[in-house]
Amino acid sequence: MRKNRAGRGLGLCLLLTGAAVAGLLLMGAARAGRTTAVRLCRVTAGRMEQRVAAAAQVRGAEEYAALCPVSGVVAQVYVLPGDAVTAGQPLLRLDAAAQESALSAALAAGQESGGLAQQVSAALSVPETGLQEAAASRRATELAGLQQALEVMTVRAPADGVVQQVLVAEHGGVVAGSAAVTMSSLAQEVRCALVPRDAERVAVGMEAYLRQDGALVGTAEVTRVAPPSVDAETGVTVQLVTLQPREPLSLPVGAQVDAEIELEAHEGAALLPLTALCAGNRVWWLAEGRVWQTEVEVLMRDTEMCWVNLPVGTAVVDSPAGLTEGARVEVAE
Repeated sequence: MRKNRAGRGLGLCLLLTGAAVAGLLLMGAARAGRTTAVRLCRVTAGRMEQRVAAAAQVRGAEEYAALCPVSGVVAQVYVLPGDAVTAGQPLLRLDAAAQESALSAALAAGQESGGLAQQVSAALSVPETGLQEAAASRRATELAGLQQALEVMTVRAPADGVVQQVLVAEHGGVVAGSAAVTMSSLAQEVRCALVPRDAERVAVGMEAYLRQDGALVGTAEVTRVAPPSVDAETGVTVQLVTLQPREPLSLPVGAQVDAEIELEAHEGAALLPLTALCAGNRVWWLAEGRVWQTEVEVLMRDTEMCWVNLPVGTAVVDSPAGLTEGARVEVAE
């Protein structure tokens, strides 16, 4: 009885083992015949650029301020921010009531002195001409001094340019030597700060693209790369790069822009989407229905494309994932 039970147990084990082996064989056969769908992309010819980007600010090529010559009260302001002015044009006037009163008094005194000269001449029996000439000379000197004092009360533009800020208000007090109006020349500059590792790749004459909120607002040329210096606010070592817009920007001084300086540009480069590139600069290529890996040389890259040493038209797998050497694949439409 025990022998029969043992025989049946052994048969059951053999049956289960056979079933497992058969299952593995079937799975292997299915796996061997299974294919993975892949998409292909091709190497194309195009322009490859390498740029360095930085936050920048629009400035005037020259910037200066009109200063208050004396302390006092502002009587009238003649300009607004954005106004174009010429050298010598009045910008504002300080209250000159005291000087104007003195000038009126001097003029009145001059008229009285003329009559007094006639009386003295008649009393002393001396020529009137000499007395009148002396009085007229004194009066002219006094008037010139008073007129100069009045002129000092008018603040004028030091040069041609554009008003950027008016720092005083009518009827407000000012202190001698303080800035009343800031101005800039009509010529513009764009300035940005780069860390030395980026600045050392920038050279005078390079092309730059200026953007605001993603939109292109102008192009410029690098005109100066300053030596390294430490930023007073951040303590970071930077280099100031100055750009000259090729056309006037319709932006005020102080406007923030994004500057993209073109370091290199190559026409007809063999370009491949970065999605086709694997770790170690490798790509998957298709041969007789199977995929294989190969290493390529990447000469340059940006955020979307890379320049590789493959012939234009070469097809490789796009966005490969989970592939193995020699795996059977089919191209998906």
